[in-house]
Amino acid sequence: MPWKESRALEQRNEFITEWSKGGHSITELSQIFEISRKTAYKWLERFELNGRGGLADGSRAPHHSPQAISEEKRVAIVAERQSHPTWGSRKIVQSLMRQQPKRKWPAPSSIGDLLKREGLIQGRRLRRRGFPAAHPRPARSHPGRASLEASPPPESAAAPPKPVAGAPTHRSLRWVR
Repeated sequence: MPWKESRALEQRNEFITEWSKGGHSITELSQIFEISRKTAYKWLERFELNGRGGLADGSRAPHHSPQAISEEKRVAIVAERQSHPTWGSRKIVQSLMRQQPKRKWPAPSSIGDLLKREGLIQGRRLRRRGFPAAHPRPARSHPGRASLEASPPPESAAAPPKPVAGAPTHRSLRWVR
């Protein structure tokens, strides 16, 4: 049996239409539309309060953000930045804490975000870090500077010989008096 496809708003409108006809109970409608009774009552409550427009999904964003910077703090931060245009967020926080020590100020990162939103600072420039492996760095030569090209190691830099099985080692030798 193929999946029954329907959009949420269409399904809610159909549910309200069937409920308005009065031919089925809430339990029967819940079984027909494959929803819980709790959801059915929620849709009915939304419909009774706001009509068909209330059946649409509402925003999931919070109504209030307790961590948001208040307007008066925002004004103080922006004023501090405008009076000291070379200061960054950390120095601004320290200055505001010295001026008003009993007040709780936002973190420097939050102040930096606020200043960026207000257009008072620009983000750091992204720098290119090195060359990709496919494009090696071009060799730089200078007449008074030695070449940086690798040369083979000298003969004396060879690896030490491997120990021979059964040969005495420094741990097997004892001091004799």
